[in-house]
Amino acid sequence: MPATTDPLPSWMETGARQAIVRFVEAVTGADREGYVPPDERVAVFDNDGTLWCEKPMPTPGRVEAGPPGPVTPPPGRHHH
Repeated sequence: MPATTDPLPSWMETGARQAIVRFVEAVTGADREGYVPPDERVAVFDNDGTLWCEKPMPTPGRVEAGPPGPVTPPPGRHHH
């Protein structure tokens, strides 16, 4: 696959990568047997930790803690 059309340019050429590309081509190619119309497609991501940042605080902890509060300038500094 040429670099300009490569859907996963940073991935090494492995069997897993090839299987993913073949699957996506099959379900998105309207002329293919495995075609799935866009309104019937669902994407599911497994949260096994591989996509979460882990330092300085694991993201799940941040999510559970809720959104950060307002930023308060250090004492002696005025916010303009």
